[in-house]
Amino acid sequence: MRRPPRELIYPGWADPRWLQLCFLFSYVVYALSSPCFSRSPAQFAAGAAACLGVDAALIFFYRGLLLVPFSGLISACGLLLLCDSPDVWPYAAIGALSMLSKHFIRVGGRHIFNPTAFGLVFGLFFFSGEMNVVAGRWGGSPAGMAAVACLGALTVWRANRLDLAAAYVLTFAVGVLARSALTGANPMSVAGPMTGAAFQLFTFFMITDPMTTPETRAGRLVFGVALGVLESALRLAQISYAPFFALFVLDGFVPFFREAFRPPEPERVWRPVSRAL
Repeated sequence: MRRPPRELIYPGWADPRWLQLCFLFSYVVYALSSPCFSRSPAQFAAGAAACLGVDAALIFFYRGLLLVPFSGLISACGLLLLCDSPDVWPYAAIGALSMLSKHFIRVGGRHIFNPTAFGLVFGLFFFSGEMNVVAGRWGGSPAGMAAVACLGALTVWRANRLDLAAAYVLTFAVGVLARSALTGANPMSVAGPMTGAAFQLFTFFMITDPMTTPETRAGRLVFGVALGVLESALRLAQISYAPFFALFVLDGFVPFFREAFRPPEPERVWRPVSRAL
């Protein structure tokens, strides 16, 4: 019989996930308060309940830990913003699938897929009639977007992933020029996605997850460039949802990146603390 945990583990104030949550929650507040965004508190509640419940239950069952599922809450925020559906159940279903992938698709004791990316790609394959992922309907002023971008950049800097985000953005920009030259399209129209909030979420939230990206700077730079190249190729081929499919494919090679770019000492990004019960 499993002994009850004697301590509660939760993120300390030095944990960079607090900034990440602030970054995402600023968008969640906008999504729930803006009629044009078409998100409801019930959808957020369904996704949060699934992410938090499944994450906490599996952590307790397999590791015997009473851990505040902070990562599950972050995934729930991202899910609300990126999944678009008129129904409530897709948010719960995709949230549960995201957390299941985190706990069951693992190599070397660590998950390899970004949970939110896995859930969204799974939903696009199997629930395409009930949900999709759209970049529009964000609205907002350029000044507001710039402010949130600054918060996002600060977040990934604290998580030691600013180099990865910069490598991806620069590669995407080079891909814009290449695609414009190959197709004859206006470079400004090709670069359009870079000005949207969905691009910020993808850059500062999804691709910079420390648990599913290389631990060394060289590995992160290679990962960021490879992601930008793959996404540009998929966009050139007019593949819908190119960023999410590109990240999903590249995440499958995360074990290779971990082996090829192994750090001298394990990286410690999150800063959890514990309190006796």
